[in-house]
Amino acid sequence: MTYDVNLPRDHQAVYPNRCVRCHGDPQGNRIRLWTHMVGWWTAVLLIFGWPVSTTVPACRPCKLQIRLQRLGVWIFMLLLSFVFMWFVWPMVDDFVPKVVRKWVAVGMIMICALPFFIWQLIVPPCFDFTAYQQSIDYGFKDHDYAVEFANLNRHADWVKVDG
Repeated sequence: MTYDVNLPRDHQAVYPNRCVRCHGDPQGNRIRLWTHMVGWWTAVLLIFGWPVSTTVPACRPCKLQIRLQRLGVWIFMLLLSFVFMWFVWPMVDDFVPKVVRKWVAVGMIMICALPFFIWQLIVPPCFDFTAYQQSIDYGFKDHDYAVEFANLNRHADWVKVDG
């Protein structure tokens, strides 16, 4: 379970001066994380929006762990997609009408990835964020860190806390 804090997208987020993963002293270290804006076009057109970044306090050992975890997610999804398209899709391809092949392939890859998505819900990353057109959801594994983050950003146009 994550604790989510929603802030306006144009607000410069302020983070507690603690490592987002181990909550130790980050000793001035920070990590820049990137994501893409999502919206209706993401699901309908299967494309992502503009890149969005945030810089989070993280001690040196945790920076590597956070990077490896985020990279691992991408590698897992790419490998899963490759294995599916190489081994499973040729058996299904002939039965799917040409106009919906892309959607069926994406749907089947998502079904294959379902155990991974469930795992991400049970054991969430220490920090994640999702950017929308007007806002950003900051997700924290630690409740106290999320509350402190929300308090530090209380001067934003709005602060919505979930969790």
